[in-house]
Amino acid sequence: MKACPSCGARNAERSQFCNECGQRLPARSPRSVDLDPSVTGEPNTAQADPVSGAVHVTAPPVTAPVARAAAPSTVPASPGLVPGSGTSCGSCGFRLPPGETASWCPGCGALFDEPPPAAPVASTRTTAATTPVDSTREARIRDTEPPRPVVVPPGWGLVLLKAGERLDRFALRKESSILGRSEGDFTFPDDPQLSPRHARVFVRGDSFWLEDAGSRNGVYVRLREARQLTDKDMVTFGSLVFRFEAFGPGPRTSSILTHADGVKMFGSGRERPFGRLVRILQDGSDGCAYPLTPSRTILGRKSGHFVFPDDPLLSRQHVQFYERDGTMWAEDLGSSNGTLVRATAAVELKSGSVFRMGDVTMEVTAP
Repeated sequence: MKACPSCGARNAERSQFCNECGQRLPARSPRSVDLDPSVTGEPNTAQADPVSGAVHVTAPPVTAPVARAAAPSTVPASPGLVPGSGTSCGSCGFRLPPGETASWCPGCGALFDEPPPAAPVASTRTTAATTPVDSTREARIRDTEPPRPVVVPPGWGLVLLKAGERLDRFALRKESSILGRSEGDFTFPDDPQLSPRHARVFVRGDSFWLEDAGSRNGVYVRLREARQLTDKDMVTFGSLVFRFEAFGPGPRTSSILTHADGVKMFGSGRERPFGRLVRILQDGSDGCAYPLTPSRTILGRKSGHFVFPDDPLLSRQHVQFYERDGTMWAEDLGSSNGTLVRATAAVELKSGSVFRMGDVTMEVTAP
């Protein structure tokens, strides 16, 4: 057995480190004939008297006990004895026999129950662990990461509508598809109202979206419910195209203005208009203007405040406009061909959505 020079614990001959304090043990154990540790360790000597023949035993001189070197202050406190389980040390592979106990591995001096040190991981970051996270820097790191692949939702398509009939079907199998007169994935060369690249249908999230690709005449989306209008919105129904101009809120019933000389204003109507629809003619110029009152204004082919009997694409009562909470709203009245508003930003498409560009009307099909 090896005695530890620091703590005096006894260790197996093959141990290189003390199993109590973890200090390195001498390469060879002290001689078993050593006497009390307070002596020098030299054996007694015997000499025979040449005259009397008596044997005199001379003991070695007693010296002060040799002070042991104090254990280094860096030795961590023992975590407690760990019974041997027959398993190997995680650092050096030393196997502690069953039945023996140790706090430190006799083979390498590491804590017997301590996992092996993890290999250093190469990293370009120099920020210490205690340094607060730089959210701006983390955002830049995220921005430099490669974009995630876009998954194209299956089963989506576009159906060409003409005179109430469904004609060609175009499957949407790409992340982005261009529609136009001469360029893109789906072209319609016979429609002179289309731009070469007119509209784009693209994937965002789990659905497809529609946006204008910088066309001259725009893309119009059919109303599925009442829609709030903003100033300069473009609206089409039948073969008519209008520009909405907002006047802003005002009194429901305008008082008759009187000048200082007592002369009243001459004009028609009792209700102040909230806005107006300006008809856009075929050459792009402005045509007639139709005032929109806050209460309700109906347009149609045969019945309403303004009728257009020569337009066969209009329903009897086609669309109505009214004021709500200080803004103007448009609502289709169940017409056959619908009411459409020009898209000024990307619009999410759903199954049954209808949009129009030039003379081309498309319906969206989805699972």
